Amino acid sequence: MEHKIFARALENLYGSVLLGEEQALSYVEDLIHLNRALGDAAHSRWPLLSEVDLLRRVRALCWPERPLEIHLEEGLSSQIHVGREVLFAPVCRLLFEAEEERGFPTALTLSAGNGGLEYRLLMGEALWRRGGAADHE
Repeated sequence: MEHKIFARALENLYGSVLLGEEQALSYVEDLIHLNRALGDAAHSRWPLLSEVDLLRRVRALCWPERPLEIHLEEGLSSQIHVGREVLFAPVCRLLFEAEEERGFPTALTLSAGNGGLEYRLLMGEALWRRGGAADHE
């Protein structure tokens, strides 16, 4: 998954530089942040807001033309820590899957439910995919 993310991000950066777009610098900043975050093997869990920020950066790097709103529902503590495999990895896989199906989610909603973190990806108002896990503290 990381290879796909970096390959797509570098393609977009290269295109942005060739076209002389101003957003090339933000691509570089996001790539540096992403590289550091994904290379941080010292921790097994990260704060939820850090994971949300990472998802926002991946969306900006890989699909800059496609907006994705991310919402945390009431009752979900932004202070919880989650494993990268609980939120980041499955959501990124689903974003690439959506693209292959010629669509793209418009919103990601995170909530606490059934003793764990749940996420829902919406296309417009319709539920496209959902998932979650109890791997958080």
